[in-house]
Amino acid sequence: MSHEIFGERIALRNAPAWHGLGKVFTEALSASEALKLADCDYDVAKVPLFVTYPPGETDPAKIKVLDTKHVGLVRLPTADSPEGVVLGVASHDYELVQNREIARMLDPLTNEWPVETLGALKSGGILFATLDMGEFSVAGDKCRQYLLLSNGHDGTRSLTGYLTGVRVVCWNTLVMSEGQNAMAFRLRHVGGVKREAEFYINLIAGVRSAAKQAQGQLARLGEAKVTTEQAQQVIAAAYPVPPEPEAQKRLQAMAQNLSASQVASVLARTEELRARRAADIERATTLQTAGLELFEKFNAEHPDLAHTAWAAYNAVTELATWREGPNADAAVLFGNRWQEMSRGLAAALTLA
Repeated sequence: MSHEIFGERIALRNAPAWHGLGKVFTEALSASEALKLADCDYDVAKVPLFVTYPPGETDPAKIKVLDTKHVGLVRLPTADSPEGVVLGVASHDYELVQNREIARMLDPLTNEWPVETLGALKSGGILFATLDMGEFSVAGDKCRQYLLLSNGHDGTRSLTGYLTGVRVVCWNTLVMSEGQNAMAFRLRHVGGVKREAEFYINLIAGVRSAAKQAQGQLARLGEAKVTTEQAQQVIAAAYPVPPEPEAQKRLQAMAQNLSASQVASVLARTEELRARRAADIERATTLQTAGLELFEKFNAEHPDLAHTAWAAYNAVTELATWREGPNADAAVLFGNRWQEMSRGLAAALTLA
């Protein structure tokens, strides 16, 4: 049985709040069991794509059918979606990795690290699973560490795995960025991706020290005292003010050698870019201000960890995790919010 929220199907056991609502399990599950309970054991197929030429021609004798050298990635019909769904487009050499194949690779790990969450996002275009790797603490602040594995079916997302963590107190996501993470991998869907994925997953099972190293990095954040200005640097790294666009610079330079009518057109375009950047700057400034407020709030609520790099980083993770926005869950796991937390983590680690 699964629980569907806003079109996202997620099976959960002792679920962190940042994953949304879902089916809660009291027993430890293997990945294959969780996959079926979440109704995520669907199939994705490659369908050849063709075009007819010339456009608009109706005479069958004159129509030519051209192979586009691409395939459509289609989630095949399921009991609750009998029409199926087009997920994306890819080249002919794209290698599918079905959800059940991912689950079978993870099953041996679940004897020690049970499945915590398993879900499908974007109409089945993304599968993700997290395995519970146990609890650790940062200066008394309890956290849990997870192995997060995701697989894309839309032609744009790789098969990835990396460490992530959650604060037990408020379930903030603590993402270990791939650049800092010895247990991270990202595999393109080309020939041999299944063998590569199985190799890396098996390697992860035998490299416990990498998990301890990642935990040690986070623990150092709780020991490093920072000033408010240093905390602002961490938050600003997560939410940077965008630089002036190169296109705007080029247009300004071109305007010196154009006619009056051309200058007017260039200036109009330049003003459009300037207005867009002003909106981006306002957004970044608003997020930085909100992050600093969360830093002070964390200091007040957790005096033992007040004014540490850990407090600064938690301000970033809380803002990324909890603010409203479209596709927020997917963004925290894979998208722009994941990047925000990764940038914040990298900046915080420089202070530790």
